[in-house]
Amino acid sequence: MVVGAVLLWSIWAGKRWAYLAVPISIFVWLAEYWLERIFFQDPRANLTFMIAITIAISAVTLLITFNRKTKEFLVKSEEHEQPDQDPTSA
Repeated sequence: MVVGAVLLWSIWAGKRWAYLAVPISIFVWLAEYWLERIFFQDPRANLTFMIAITIAISAVTLLITFNRKTKEFLVKSEEHEQPDQDPTSA
């Protein structure tokens, strides 16, 4: 929950490091889910559904993260926060 809150704040604040932290955290979460499912849980009937959901979550995460507008937002937000190099400009 703490990691999720930090990631949500980093996206909201437009932090540049969120660009790669979000997909990494999603894939770590999916890996943890599948490790638990394979090694520690009883077999379930919804395997095909969960494979489809895993692929969908991965695809949506990658599409959103590597979208040009997402990158522009994160870079623009950071450039906007930089101090003005020319003090004479208004």
